Amino acid sequence: MKLTLEITKKGLRIRKEILNASGFHRETELDIHSTEQAVVILKKEMTAIELVQAVQGLGGLTYQLTNHLANVCGPCEHCKDGCPYTDEDMRIRLPDDAMEQAGFPKGARLDMRIGDHEVVLSEAESYDLRDVPPEVRKTLQQLGICLDELDGLLAGGSVIYGRYRILLDKLDGREITSAGHLSAREISFADEISEVNGLLNFIQETGFDVDALFGTFVCTSENDDSLNVYSNYDCATGQVCDELEVDLHRADGRDESLSYTLNAAEKEILLRKMDAYCQEQTGQTLAGYSARLMAEDLAPPTAPSM
Repeated sequence: MKLTLEITKKGLRIRKEILNASGFHRETELDIHSTEQAVVILKKEMTAIELVQAVQGLGGLTYQLTNHLANVCGPCEHCKDGCPYTDEDMRIRLPDDAMEQAGFPKGARLDMRIGDHEVVLSEAESYDLRDVPPEVRKTLQQLGICLDELDGLLAGGSVIYGRYRILLDKLDGREITSAGHLSAREISFADEISEVNGLLNFIQETGFDVDALFGTFVCTSENDDSLNVYSNYDCATGQVCDELEVDLHRADGRDESLSYTLNAAEKEILLRKMDAYCQEQTGQTLAGYSARLMAEDLAPPTAPSM
């Protein structure tokens, strides 16, 4: 049984009927167990069968929460280059004296970026798979959950339980409910990165089920329609633009411009993918490459030599 209670200024009040439904009929004292992100209430004294039933109930709740996480992340589809999260220890480690000299707190998680002829280390600003205990990560991997998708959700910080729901996406002037959100395994790029009016334009590959995401009818032998998908990075703000550009090309020659509004988790995943692709294509980080382009645009024109 799941119920939602409101925490008031006076605290949390649990109604008598809720306690009765859990078998708390004559208890005058209860044990409260506080863990991270959960509070568990147990009888102060239990018989053997009562303890067994409590263990069974908590096990069932664990299964429900894990199943919910699996549904949000989706299944592992075995990345063609292998799962990048198979290593049990993914932390960047430096000796304590080196951490102190660099000004990092002891035990801080570090991120690494490859810049122009240098490797830049910085303290991690968001959660990622390194914050998931190894035993939990191993269990999730054994259950076939996509760890790449989970990593993006951790970084994005969006709500995925309770009020979580699939966002409404704009498509051809109509509001439609997307059949799913854009996942990390569906994001890859092709061809060169172009710059137009301060935006870096990335051409996205469309080898996934675009119909399920955009509400189109392309993945079929019944027509020869096709589409192109573009994502943009704003050089000035250092952020992924809010919408994907989707160009639908009809077999009869008609073209339609569609759009897909990204949520916070999708933008975070895209940012990581863009940065990796930019380093692969240019040898520079996304931030470094965009900064160089902006500097070139602002540079005064060279006077002709006499």
